[in-house]
Amino acid sequence: MSKGANKSGTTTSITTSNSNKPLEVTQANQLVLPSKDEVIKRDALLKGMLNDDGVFDLLDVVLAEMAEEGASLKYERIKKEFNDESTDRISLRRANILKMIGDSLIQKRNLALNDLVNLKSPQWQVVFKQLMDRVQQTFLDLDYSSEQVELFFQKLQGNLEGFEEDTELKLKETIIQGD
Repeated sequence: MSKGANKSGTTTSITTSNSNKPLEVTQANQLVLPSKDEVIKRDALLKGMLNDDGVFDLLDVVLAEMAEEGASLKYERIKKEFNDESTDRISLRRANILKMIGDSLIQKRNLALNDLVNLKSPQWQVVFKQLMDRVQQTFLDLDYSSEQVELFFQKLQGNLEGFEEDTELKLKETIIQGD
């Protein structure tokens, strides 16, 4: 944090509503900003990138940062309106930020939809076969006859028709409901 002092050399530290932006106020009510290095060191997006945070967490940080900028521009527009000054430029800048936020939310949703389990992939087929092998082995461990095991798997095969499509729909529903 940058140090600033009044004539007596004392300072008071305060923190804004965004705890990543500490400020100092001297006893003479003089505002002292943090240094550029301190701001960079506390930057949530940079920290997330360096910590290898997931893409969704990073997108959330970006969206929050854009929303903060939009709120700041909204405040500046309100000040200008109060002083009967032109707000065209600020309104345009804020509208651009809001559009970027909207586009980012759509992109995030699309990424989530593309991140579904691909039930037709060779990897899923391996997982499913492993599961069915374990089920079969469980029947054998319980001393079911081979006819009973075969009957079970014939019935299961019929019940699994349309499984991939139904499951993909359920997965998409969870993504949409999560928004």
